[in-house]
Amino acid sequence: SFRAAIAFTAALGMAVALVLGLLYSRLEQRLVDMQDAVIWREAANLSRIFEQEGAQSLAALVTLKSDLNQGLVLRLSNSLGVYLAGNLADFPSPETTQIAQDGWFYATTPEAKVRARMVRLDSDLVVLLGQDMRDTQDLLDTMVRLFGLALLGLTIFGLTGGAFLARRSLARVHAINQDLQPVLKGQFASRLSLDGAADEWALMASHINTMLARIESLMADTKQVSDNLAHDLRAPLTRLRARLEALLEQSEDAARDQLADALEDVDGLLHSFTALLALSRLESGGAKLTRQPVD
Repeated sequence: SFRAAIAFTAALGMAVALVLGLLYSRLEQRLVDMQDAVIWREAANLSRIFEQEGAQSLAALVTLKSDLNQGLVLRLSNSLGVYLAGNLADFPSPETTQIAQDGWFYATTPEAKVRARMVRLDSDLVVLLGQDMRDTQDLLDTMVRLFGLALLGLTIFGLTGGAFLARRSLARVHAINQDLQPVLKGQFASRLSLDGAADEWALMASHINTMLARIESLMADTKQVSDNLAHDLRAPLTRLRARLEALLEQSEDAARDQLADALEDVDGLLHSFTALLALSRLESGGAKLTRQPVD
């Protein structure tokens, strides 16, 4: 039972881990998509301001949004990379930048871990738009810890439940073994105790009791047949012995030896049947024993 519980807990743990892994992946992708939507929305807003009000208003808006501290990373620069406005004074170094195939790049700065992309507004203005990933990563790390605690709790619960079921099953097996000890000693009238529970153990105990009752009945029938056979054969053998004794007294010397041997054989048979009947009475408990001291 305990090994089965361990196997079931392991299989369930792997299934739950797979589900949690898929959930984590979907959650991570959803958060990234939400941040990308924010960046694209900001890019559209900056482009509209630039087209309607010009570069000066654009720089003022970038400065304003940089000061709001909403997790946005902004850097407005010209085509030569000269800083004009924003909260990122310098471009991230190539050593701390990882470019993705879809145009996004990941950069690590002393202040933030950024997912960003470059948006060209015209031939001379470029804006770097990004999102600080630290809060998102903290959330994902918290989810990982929670998932780990959930798997740990599932494992502990499974092992505890398995140990409980194993002890319960072993207790029932021990009880059945104890109840069967008298049967092993030949007391077929003994029965397994039934606790009234309507489960598989009670059904098995009921079947064993039915089997023991059948065995007891068959043993009683066999004993009865043996007793009847011994009684039925003892009477004709006794009469045969009486006739042989009468013939022995009337016979000549030549036939007396053969008759004496026949009488000896009949006495042996009678002794055997007497022993069988005595054993039968001993087994049934009907015989009275005479106790005597022995060496």
